[in-house]
Amino acid sequence: LGEQNKAEPKDWREYYKERHLAMAEMNKDTDAQVAKSEKDFEEAQQLLKGFQSSGEIESLSKAAQLMVEILDYFPGHAGCYHLLGFTLYVLNELEDALTILEIGSMVDPNYEPIHGKA
Repeated sequence: LGEQNKAEPKDWREYYKERHLAMAEMNKDTDAQVAKSEKDFEEAQQLLKGFQSSGEIESLSKAAQLMVEILDYFPGHAGCYHLLGFTLYVLNELEDALTILEIGSMVDPNYEPIHGKA
């Protein structure tokens, strides 16, 4: 069970109060990361739309960076794989694009932008 659970707490009430506070802090951090990831995903979408009109390669690079950062925290985010696949496709890295899209497909078989309508 690990070192922290070897000894029985002397005061169960205090133990659960501390545990509750620790869980609340962890959830707060998770909520903040979810909000940041949602913001980053929207920014990446805008960068890719901007790239389509301007052709600036920096937009692709920044969008890819944002997607990889999101995947560090949420590896099951199919939208990130979709946008990374698009980025690789634009860069003419077709095999890599297909590989990334296959991963996205495995992560979320119901994500329509990868699979299209059923």
